[in-house]
Order: sequence, then structure tokens, then C-alpha cells
Amino acid sequence: MKAIVTGGSGFIGTNLIKNLKGRGWEVLSIDIEHPRNMDDFDVYYKCDILDKVSLVEVFNEFKPDYIFHLAARTDLEGKAPSDYSVNTVGVENVCQASYQLSPKIKLLAASSMLVCKAGYIPNSIEDVCPNTVYGESKVVSENILTSWKNKMPNIVIIRPTSIWGPWFSTPYKDFFDMVLAGRFFHIGNSSGTKTYGYVENSVLQIISLALAQTSHLKHDYYYIGDPEPLNISGWADKIARTGGIKKIRTLPYYLFYLGALLGDVFKLFGIGFPLTRFRLSNMTTNNIYDCEPVQSLVTDRCVDLEPAITNTLNWLNQSK
Repeated sequence: MKAIVTGGSGFIGTNLIKNLKGRGWEVLSIDIEHPRNMDDFDVYYKCDILDKVSLVEVFNEFKPDYIFHLAARTDLEGKAPSDYSVNTVGVENVCQASYQLSPKIKLLAASSMLVCKAGYIPNSIEDVCPNTVYGESKVVSENILTSWKNKMPNIVIIRPTSIWGPWFSTPYKDFFDMVLAGRFFHIGNSSGTKTYGYVENSVLQIISLALAQTSHLKHDYYYIGDPEPLNISGWADKIARTGGIKKIRTLPYYLFYLGALLGDVFKLFGIGFPLTRFRLSNMTTNNIYDCEPVQSLVTDRCVDLEPAITNTLNWLNQSK
């Protein structure tokens, strides 16, 4: 098998490449950033997906069987749609390059759960309600992918949920760091329960979608994440216990709200602060998605929560 992974230097891409190489696949990682994992330099090729000519050349030269399109700008700091051109123009370029290679090629393209605001569960791919510019850019991305499905029937849209594990960065690495440093506090009785995905399990889901016959796939999109949702407070307690940290204290909600107001003021002046009202709302809003449609395709054994936490803590220690 031959696969191109766009965004291969990113968090999910790094874990996906490790898995594919372990299966004996021939992999090419395309990214403008150097790999996070030093072991991936042997498959790395620097290429900007906004450069359509170069992208077409790379695709035609490598001739992959599968394309895993993960390249994206994923932060929430952008102010205008043009800030997220990699999520719109870049997706169009990937589709054109894929089509020129073969209309029948299998293309798995990552969107985001943030095409809908936290707590909103959609009924169809058209049922979206983003509340960030980033989410809006991913809606455009999905529209582009859907329009190309008429020519390329083997396009599969995936919506990663809150993915965590080795090689991660903001925001969930920050969450682990805060818990391990004793700087995390429970938010009264208001902590949310959400769908999270341990990255090794998420990679198995993505590969299972790639290997499944498209005719057997009955959904327009697939949420990527673990079937069992996690309560943030309960998850933090497990991390603390596994890491040998003292019991996490609980503070009243109003203190967090006051801190979030302060964070909003700091943000107006371009000053970073760990809490804003937007982030507090996300932390306290239940956000549970149905990942069973993709999980039903996975035949490999998945990693349970406690071993996943242990693996992540080991990686954090090794990466210091």
C-alpha cells in the first residue's frame, strides 16, 4: 500500500504515519513544517498544499493508493476566513490533485466537530452551526469535498472530536500539564462530559475507514473518537492518580467565571490568559457524539483509558 499524508508533521498525522509504517505501507508525509517525530524525516517532503502546481507534481510522482488529508490550520485565533485559506483553497487543491491522479482514489479528508457549536448534535451534513471562524472554514471545506463526490465517489469526510495522546500540543497537552503541576481545579459541579479520542484509537478508526469498501459506508461523515465519553473532572482525577499527584481540589463556579471575564479583557489587549468565557463554556457544556458507526469497522484491539493515560504520561516524561 502507498499513502500520502498531508499534514503529516501534525499531531494526528505523526501517529498515523507511525501506524502505517508499522503495517509496512510506503508513506509520503507532506507538510510545510518539519516532522515532530525524528523517525519521520525519511518519509518527509516539504510542500505547501496552497501551491497547486507542486502538489499535483508530488501526487503524480508518488502515485498513492490512499490520501489522508489532515493538513489544516486548527487554532481559533484567526479573525477572518482568509486566515484559514489552507482549510478552503488547500482542500480544493488536494481534490484537484487527487482527481488528476485518479477519480477512483480513496481520499479521507479531516473536517472538525467544530462545524457545530459545542452541545449541538447535527442531523445531516448540511445541519451545521459553527460559532468560530475556524468552524466556518471547515464548513466551506466540507462543501468543497461534497461537491467533488460527484466526480470522486471514494471521498470520506471525518470529523475528529477532542483527540489526545503522544505528540499532542495545545490544548490537551496544556490540560495534562496543569493537572500534573497541581494547577487544575474542578469547576464546582459544572464539569462537562464530552467525546474524546485517544489518538492511537483514532488512527485505527481512520485506517479502518480507508480499508472499508466505500459501498459499505452508509454515512456522509464520521465522527472520530472513543465510544465512551469522558467527564472532564473524572478524567483529570485519573490523570492525577496515575501521575502520583495529590487529590484535585474543587473551587466554586463563580471564581472561574470571574477569571474568564478577566481573560476576555486580557484578550482585547492581546495578552494570553488560560481562561476565557468561550473556553469556560466549552469546559462546562456536554458535547457527546456518536462514534459507533466508525468504531464498528475497527477490528484491531483498542487501547483502554488507563493504559492510554499511562502511555501519554510516559511520552510526556520522555519529551521533556
